[in-house]
Amino acid sequence: MELQLIEGDIQVTDKQTIVLPVSCDGRVESNIFHPILNRYPEMWAKLLNICRGKLLTKGKLWLYHAHINRNVLAFPIRDSILDDYRLEYVKAGLQKFVDTYQAKGITSCAFPILGQAQGVET
Repeated sequence: MELQLIEGDIQVTDKQTIVLPVSCDGRVESNIFHPILNRYPEMWAKLLNICRGKLLTKGKLWLYHAHINRNVLAFPIRDSILDDYRLEYVKAGLQKFVDTYQAKGITSCAFPILGQAQGVET
């Protein structure tokens, strides 16, 4: 998979999958991602239920199929929105992504630089 660093709004990417940094408590990491949740309210409800059940933890990712050409990948980077991001969560999540993206049918993906509005597309 080829990597590119691109500045801009991750929401308008042409990549199949958008990575959504979240806390394990189900909160989104940045206001820049709130329009994604507004666009897919059913995803937000499912994500909250998954988090309430403690099913989204370090190294676990959740792929939501928004529609035929768009997925959203919930990527936990901390336990709570009140905590600092945790490097071990990022490393574990990236390893899980590398190990499973092909099996999940992910062909292209836009990753934000965690905690920032820029993104890396693959």
